[in-house]
Amino acid sequence: MQRNKNLISVSRLLFMCLLICPLSLWAQNISVSGTVTEASGEAIIGANVVEKGKPGNGTATNLNGRYTLSVPSNATLQVTSLGYTVKEVAVNGKTTINISLEEDTKTLDEVVVVGYGTQKRSALTGAVTTMDAKAIEQRPVTSATSLLEGKMGVMVTSETGQPGSDSSVRIRGFGSVNGNNAPLYVVDGFVYEGNITDINSQDISDVSVLKDASSAAIYGNRAANGVILITTKKGSSEKPHISLMMNQGFDQRSMPEYARLGTDQWMETTWTGWRNQYVSGQGNSTEDANRLANKTIVPSYYIANIYNKPDNLIFDDNGKLQAQIREGYKDDLDWFKAGTRDGRRQEYLLSGDGRIGANSDYYFSAGYLDQQGYTPNSDFKRFSGRAKINITPTNWFRTGFNIAATDQERSNMVTGGGLNGLFDQTRNMAPIYPVHLHDVATGNYILDDAGNKLYDASGRRKQDGERNVIWQNELNMDNTARKTMNGSLFAEITFLNDFRAKVSGSMDTRSSINSLYVNSTVGDGKSVNGSASNRSEQYKTYTMLEQLTYNKTINDLYDINVLVAHENYSYKYIYNYSRKEDEIFPNNPYLANFKTMTSINSYENNRRTESYLSRIQLNYNEKYYLDGSFRRDGSSRFHPDNRWGNFFSVGAAWNISKEAFMDNVPDLSNLKLRANYGETGNDAFDEDENVGTYGWMALYEIDAKTSSLTQTQRESKSIKWEASTSFGLAVDGRAFKRVNFTLEYFDKRSRDLLFYVNLPQSSGSTGNKKSPTLLRNIGSVANRGVELSLDAELYRNKNLSWHAAFSATTLNNKILKLPEENRAEGILSGNHKFIEGHSMYDFWLYQYAGVDQMTGRSVYLLDEAQRTAAASDILTINGVDYTYKATYAKRDFSGSPIPKLMGNFSTGVNYKGFALDVLFTYGLGNKVYDAPYKSLMSFGAGNAFALHQDILNSWTAVPEGMTNDSPNRIDRNATPIIDPTYNNDNNAGSSRWLINGSYFMFKNVNLSYSLPKQWIQSLALSNARLNATVENLFLLSARKGLNSQMSFNGEIADQASMPRVISFGVKVDF
Repeated sequence: MQRNKNLISVSRLLFMCLLICPLSLWAQNISVSGTVTEASGEAIIGANVVEKGKPGNGTATNLNGRYTLSVPSNATLQVTSLGYTVKEVAVNGKTTINISLEEDTKTLDEVVVVGYGTQKRSALTGAVTTMDAKAIEQRPVTSATSLLEGKMGVMVTSETGQPGSDSSVRIRGFGSVNGNNAPLYVVDGFVYEGNITDINSQDISDVSVLKDASSAAIYGNRAANGVILITTKKGSSEKPHISLMMNQGFDQRSMPEYARLGTDQWMETTWTGWRNQYVSGQGNSTEDANRLANKTIVPSYYIANIYNKPDNLIFDDNGKLQAQIREGYKDDLDWFKAGTRDGRRQEYLLSGDGRIGANSDYYFSAGYLDQQGYTPNSDFKRFSGRAKINITPTNWFRTGFNIAATDQERSNMVTGGGLNGLFDQTRNMAPIYPVHLHDVATGNYILDDAGNKLYDASGRRKQDGERNVIWQNELNMDNTARKTMNGSLFAEITFLNDFRAKVSGSMDTRSSINSLYVNSTVGDGKSVNGSASNRSEQYKTYTMLEQLTYNKTINDLYDINVLVAHENYSYKYIYNYSRKEDEIFPNNPYLANFKTMTSINSYENNRRTESYLSRIQLNYNEKYYLDGSFRRDGSSRFHPDNRWGNFFSVGAAWNISKEAFMDNVPDLSNLKLRANYGETGNDAFDEDENVGTYGWMALYEIDAKTSSLTQTQRESKSIKWEASTSFGLAVDGRAFKRVNFTLEYFDKRSRDLLFYVNLPQSSGSTGNKKSPTLLRNIGSVANRGVELSLDAELYRNKNLSWHAAFSATTLNNKILKLPEENRAEGILSGNHKFIEGHSMYDFWLYQYAGVDQMTGRSVYLLDEAQRTAAASDILTINGVDYTYKATYAKRDFSGSPIPKLMGNFSTGVNYKGFALDVLFTYGLGNKVYDAPYKSLMSFGAGNAFALHQDILNSWTAVPEGMTNDSPNRIDRNATPIIDPTYNNDNNAGSSRWLINGSYFMFKNVNLSYSLPKQWIQSLALSNARLNATVENLFLLSARKGLNSQMSFNGEIADQASMPRVISFGVKVDF
């Protein structure tokens, strides 16, 4: 029996060996070879061939596209190459495997949102710039407008660092002189006139910028300045998907401050200025002037001396400090530091989406944002919610709704006073004045009963002594509460296979209440015992849209899409304002706490637009594309006799790569030539500009109880839309299977621009103008330029990819036509002048020549028209006539604030779960007018303002060897003498204050890490990502502290700059 058992065991062992041996043989490595080619049969050099799951076992194809690799006979090959889709091939014991890769055309197949629909990118005939959800989610921005900076053909400025504020956007230049140049915003298919900050940027799926008439003319009378389409997210997951995002971070000032003098340097520089004035203005000797300066300077600026020596011993006889700042004052003299802080930013978003069956979907979100600005009393809070459902109960009927709401609170800096802003006062305050009260004898802080430092508004300062901007900003309040609700509903039926009829409507309601309180203790409110005001604004817009679409494919060659639609838009705005003074109880901001009503006002504006529109899109074999659109708009903004306007576009595209002759050009694919032309309109001007108005005027009082009316504005029956025609020619393509490119020329011309023209005095008064005027369509402006975009996939394998993108735009803006009465002399506008042949924003300034090295004074080119008046002030040097007086100086064009080249550069690297993306923006070749620097370089007797360090380079004496006839007597780069006697002319507004406005902005850096799936599966998570982001990291400009991105017209002001936002976050998906 035992022997039989042993035989059975041996038999079983032999049987198992027979089973295992073939499996072992099957799993043995074999040598696999072959060729990797593209669809045309062309060999692909350098393609990566690896064993799936074992990235260490791989090879690259040679010059003939050949590869050889040893892999298990049951392995799977994974083949990748730049510009092609990834392909996986099972070995199945084969030793020869030839592989054909398909070109990666996902960019061409991408569906782009356009007006009243979508299109494949490959079918576009117009210029559309897009941004997707992935790029949006990486940016910690409050307003989606900030995302567009550096995009091709788009200019963005952020004039203030106030949290909750929108950036200003311009698309392909400036088309209107007196009207609005802002683009039209369309959200989920409906015109949107609210703040973009009302929309949670994390709810946005994509942004499309329609830049030319071919893409924008479908929006007709409001599309002259381009159109920005914002589409919110919808359900996309096959099963219910929940996402939670949490970000925490900091808000900091991104710009360094101007290089200002410290206290000791300021004192010595000020002494020099006083000394020079005693010489030039009063004729004293240098020795006497030195003694007078020692005697005068401290009493002129101080009521309390901050130094440790008596007034007459602070300086030696040559103006050098002999004293030190008393210890109690040292940390209290930097007003700029006192007016800033490190703010906090936190953001949370809970969202979910999914599909219901095959054709229905849903999306919802709830978000909270709390952003503290880097200046005290500048905060923004927003609660947001959205619900979006699309339901398809049958194959012929679809319906859905989209509802969103926000509740916002915003507080603003408010100070009042002669130097209006917090930044203005803190930047320009002389560094000799403390922020807080100090004991005159000891220099120690004076504290209140609770041990807190008291602010100094005691009149101890020469400059605004009874004000204190830090204290005012703390006591005053400027708060805005804003609530928005918008919803849309649609129903769509499909019939006769190719027809779709859709009816949709939207309603937006927005209300905001601004409460302004000015305290009675310090600042503007002190003289009236405090004041308070309330301003309420209500907005309501309604849109009804009916669309009929025909979509037909014939013989798999011809695609026809036809749209006809009717749209009705209604807008209502209600304004109420009231203001009272003389408060009863301190620090109570409500109107009921005030006794005296000083102002009350209210009004209502209404307007309506009715539109009929159509579009046809033709496509033959994805080779030839032709489309056209037509829209007719009627607007209540215009007189009934001139209310309707027609707008149109035509566009064509040729997919050259589809032609047979391109088969022999393997390195160039997706080559497309497109051209378009069209006309759009701009009706964005003040609501009542065209109507005749009458106002109550006490001047025309008939008796004690009756007042008469006088006409304040004449009716302009003939005015109509400002029109814009646009031509574009572009080429798109893909080179070397890895570089997508676009090169485009555009020519946009605006005509019928609105200007006020003078009427004869006999026609009667209108408005507050010096002479009767009437609004007319007269002017014309051109914007021409070239846009270039490059997007390259530089390297890719299974674990590592590297991509980069670059864009550049040139813009030439020129006024073509002005009213006849202004054609010769132009129209002055501050530091600018409108005149035919020049840009709208070209600087028109007094021409600064430099510093006269014999006197140290500024000299200017002489205006020949002022020669007689300037007879005694003409200075002839080397045969050229100059003047010391700026009022006699020649004014001339001095440069443009519009960059000659602008755009962005971005790059990103992905390695396994890590991703690093960076974005830079730039502008080159423009000028800006640096008014803050001008203030810091000006020195007037008795004015205690901060000074820039460059003033230390001021002229002090005639250089050795310099004579009246020296060819280098005028030094363009020198700094004039510090002397209040000549300050107004030495530092007058002129071309001296223009500086190179080129900039390079490190806009964003984002580092993220997606946790491996095996780490998070036990938590029932489908994805988990950690990220760290910095927005507005730093700006490089021609001068420390210069924010050359502040405005489109190049005017730099004392305002808060864009914040640096440092954010750390986590996003998990269930």
